[in-house]
Formats: sequence, C-alpha cells, structure tokens
Amino acid sequence: MIYFKPDSDENSTCIRAFDGETVIGSCMINVKGYECTLSDLTVSLNDNLLVEGLIRSALNYAANRGAYIANCSQSEFDTVLKLLGFVINDGVYSGEIPELLKGSCCKN
Repeated sequence: MIYFKPDSDENSTCIRAFDGETVIGSCMINVKGYECTLSDLTVSLNDNLLVEGLIRSALNYAANRGAYIANCSQSEFDTVLKLLGFVINDGVYSGEIPELLKGSCCKN
C-alpha cells in the first residue's frame, strides 16, 4: 500500500511517498504566509497517479498551515498540474488550493 508522510525540519518540509518501507517519490514544499511553493518533485515510477498523490498531499499539508495559493515550476509534470487545475503564468503553474484539491467532478 502506498502512503504519504511529511518530514520537516526548521527550514523545509518534504512529502515522501512510500510503498511499504521503500521511498518511491518525494516533493519539497515551502510555505510562506498564504503562499506555498512545490519543488523537487521526483518519482521512481512513471505514474501520474503517484505524482497526483504527492501534489495533493503537499497541497493539503500547506493548506493546514494557512496557505491559500500554490505555485510550481516543474513543467515535466504539466499533465498532472493541468488536470488538478493549475494555470500557467510566466512559466509558473499556480492556483488556489481549495480549487486544486477539488475532485474532477466538481470542476467547472
């Protein structure tokens, strides 16, 4: 079973995806005020569901710490970012976290 777990220190937080004891993906998240930035998103499997799970876990983590806007500049995951509702502006994907966390059936 795949699960997601945050690992924080005083400067940053990393959301890691585990399959049992094995790390299969990670995403760094930096929350500053009402904005958060997702970075260093990596996965060991070419699996869009895993990428979506990491992004959703990171967004949930950020929302629970007061963030409302999310930004990400990793264009290699543009398919998943667009599916979640991120909009690209000047090379940066961004969106409002409550809208990004909605299921696809609730969008538009």
